[in-house]
Amino acid sequence: MDTTSLFSHERALLTDEDEKTARAQLSSWITDFFGDVGIKQLLGEADRSVAENVVFEVALNAHRHEGTRAFRIFSQSNNIALHYESNTYYGLEELMAEARGRGGFDSLEMLETETQGRVNLNYRASSGHSQWICSVARLGYADDPCAINLHDMTDVELEIFKSDCVGCTQVHVHGHLHDHSSDNWVTARYVKQLVDEGYQVVVHSKPGPMAKHLRKTITDMLDGRENFELSVHA
Repeated sequence: MDTTSLFSHERALLTDEDEKTARAQLSSWITDFFGDVGIKQLLGEADRSVAENVVFEVALNAHRHEGTRAFRIFSQSNNIALHYESNTYYGLEELMAEARGRGGFDSLEMLETETQGRVNLNYRASSGHSQWICSVARLGYADDPCAINLHDMTDVELEIFKSDCVGCTQVHVHGHLHDHSSDNWVTARYVKQLVDEGYQVVVHSKPGPMAKHLRKTITDMLDGRENFELSVHA
């Protein structure tokens, strides 16, 4: 098996109305799917565990809060996506507003603290559907509508992305492959465009002095506003 990408696969599930039964069905379905697409060959056990957990929790929340029973899960080269019909769009903002100690909130916190940016979760709502995208950072972001890698992107492609990411709760911006101080200004200008258009932006950078420079550059570009989050990881 190619350990530089996920195996493309798709499965559907119709759960029981009873939450206890649905919980068991979702758990088994998601665990089996993660195994089928080769996630164990790409992530360490801890990262795989919290990634699997967060997908389970968002599916359970859809069943609990929206009455969702029909789910579809599919994988592309670099991510696993959960898809279902949605009336209320119970997404990232709603999960983040939950009190600590609730499964959904805790799963997001665990994903952030345990994977340190190696695995990302994005949410996109469109045309009566919700989609959760769990991406493996080192595999790139070509198939993630809520994330962009600025390396080698043209101005036209950047404009197209801003149109395509409509409906994403957060937009993840990954800087140049080999960041320099001048590259950070390119990243900062694009982050400002996204922030000015109302997007919540998470900016990714490697540890070190360039990450500190990137934070200061973006803050200066935003006139002191801290309307972004900086995720620093290898």
